[in-house]
Amino acid sequence: MDALANERPDPDRLLAQVKSEEERNRRGRLKVWLGAAPGVGKTFAMLSQAHRLRAAGTDVVLGLVETHGRAETQRLANGLEALPRRTVDYRGTTLTEFDLARKPAIVLVDELAHTNAPGSRFEKRWQDVRALLDAGISVHTTLNVQHIESLNDIVARATGVTVRETVPDAVLDLADEVEIVDLPPDALLERLHAGKVYIPEAARAAAASFFQKGHLSALRELALRKSAQLGDQRRREDRQAGGARRLRTTSERVLVCVGPSPFSARLVRAAHRMAAVVRGELFAVFVAPSAGGELPAAARDRVLQNLRLAESLGARTATIEGRDAAAAVIAFAERHEVSRIVVGKTRRSRLQDALFGSFTMEVIRQSREIDVYVIHGEPDGDAPPRPASPGEASTRSPVAWREHLLALAITTVAVLLAWLAFHPPDLSTEALLLTLGVAAAAWRCGRWPSLVSAVLSALAFNFLLVEPRFSFAVAEPSYMLAFVAMAVVGTSLSSLVAAVRDRAAAAREREGEVVALHSLTRELADAQTNEEIGRTVVAHLRDLVRADLAMFVAMSGEPVGLVSLVATHGPTDWIDEDELAVARWCHDHGKAAGAGTSNLPGRQAQFLPLLSRRGKEGVLALRPRTTGELPTQKQRMLLDTFAEQAAAACERVALAEERQRARREVEAERLRSTLLASVSHDLRTPLT
Repeated sequence: MDALANERPDPDRLLAQVKSEEERNRRGRLKVWLGAAPGVGKTFAMLSQAHRLRAAGTDVVLGLVETHGRAETQRLANGLEALPRRTVDYRGTTLTEFDLARKPAIVLVDELAHTNAPGSRFEKRWQDVRALLDAGISVHTTLNVQHIESLNDIVARATGVTVRETVPDAVLDLADEVEIVDLPPDALLERLHAGKVYIPEAARAAAASFFQKGHLSALRELALRKSAQLGDQRRREDRQAGGARRLRTTSERVLVCVGPSPFSARLVRAAHRMAAVVRGELFAVFVAPSAGGELPAAARDRVLQNLRLAESLGARTATIEGRDAAAAVIAFAERHEVSRIVVGKTRRSRLQDALFGSFTMEVIRQSREIDVYVIHGEPDGDAPPRPASPGEASTRSPVAWREHLLALAITTVAVLLAWLAFHPPDLSTEALLLTLGVAAAAWRCGRWPSLVSAVLSALAFNFLLVEPRFSFAVAEPSYMLAFVAMAVVGTSLSSLVAAVRDRAAAAREREGEVVALHSLTRELADAQTNEEIGRTVVAHLRDLVRADLAMFVAMSGEPVGLVSLVATHGPTDWIDEDELAVARWCHDHGKAAGAGTSNLPGRQAQFLPLLSRRGKEGVLALRPRTTGELPTQKQRMLLDTFAEQAAAACERVALAEERQRARREVEAERLRSTLLASVSHDLRTPLT
């Protein structure tokens, strides 16, 4: 019986497989011509097959093709029907994008990694391709191996060129067919010198930098290896779809530590490759500063970019808090049963590690059964940033200078009190007064100002109170011991008080979030309509974010894509037809869109979908009152939580309406049955 139970297929797995097959059947098919470098013949091969398909009766149209002045490619492109072009003016240059006016069977889209012109529907061309696939249109496209996101850092090390335009690996995973277009490096260099790759000026520049035999050989090896990896993945999927013996899946989970450093992108790609090899799940974790301090705006932007990169590679991202970054990462890893942790290699000296601590070494020491992989990173080991106090802001900040000046004033008052209380030879009272001043500076001003206060207090104690007075010389060894003790105690006390202050601020912030969520949940439980839900969510959010807010819900009984505005906060003149179109797109696709996202980024507002177990419930929109001031990572996590609660409330209201509708139908059916029974009883006797 146990053997039969083990052979019995998993119903959840079968259901997921059926849903995946249905989605694949509805979606268009994607074919990618993959090459090692420009000029190997990808576009020529794609156009040649398009002519063969057209001759066989397939509706093939030309979306976008970059000929780069190649006569043979231009002749092939001229023989195909081309979609109309839409022109976009950008910085004095007229750019063209294709405009889909009908629904053909196959659309040819060259250079998958291309970046669209500002003002386009999507930021990247691969997003246009995904939209075509979702619409049921098949796409044939071309791609060079250096544009694959997970291989970006490997390509940079092999060629010395950092490629800015990349395609997420998840897009390649959608490909139903990947055809490698191979050409030996010598043959490709001959084509380059013959002017068959670029025009002469561009060819000379390429030959001097990117097109070198060693670089081309490395790229060719990467392309062949990636093609083999994709082919192996397709064979595994085909065996599973065909009902063959289920492959054993691994429970490996890989966690990568993400920080504001640009080198974090290298760690994310390395962790993705590791997870792909072991077929495991990838987590990307950022340890945020506590409530006592915030990262600079540039660092926050880099963190968001690195987390978006991890999401594009299929990782589950999370932001956690903790004064001890290593302990917070290990706790997260143990809670999610992570088996491997990827961190950056430090370049700091042993003295720096001894003074300031090493995140990498702490993770290794605390990892216990978890494997830790240390990869070349930035000088600080790509460690999450240490939580900062208000006094640790940039020295150019007026707030930081005010904190230091206030600490200096507190120290001055403490020194004056110690001077007034001076009564040699016992200096314990004076030392306590100076220590009290250090504690006050630590509590009010933060860590760094309090450290400065501790040093100044120790120097003042030695200069003003210790014999010989008004000199830094020390007459007796006991006074030197007192001076050292004063400095150590003051420095330690300032650090401890600042740590307690930061933890208290973090606790207050978390308490505020918990109270806000509790209040929101309680009020949403009493809401009976979507309008009440919208007003409740908007009323709570306006205290958390500085933005104009709007909430849309799906219109019941209407076609998909129609949403209704139910609540707003602030001006509503920004909600025009274009913004409504973005809201409908966000609702239809169930993905965030607008400012700060990769979907329709040219809009002024950000749109978050309200997703529940039942489906898509609506959209939450916010427009920053200051241009470019998007929600921070903490605020985004809170917004996601609010969106989940709002979606659950909308689902509850919809289910209540369905139950009420079903109850009315039951009552109507019962009344109809009663009437028929009564009429039939009244007619039975006369008929008899």
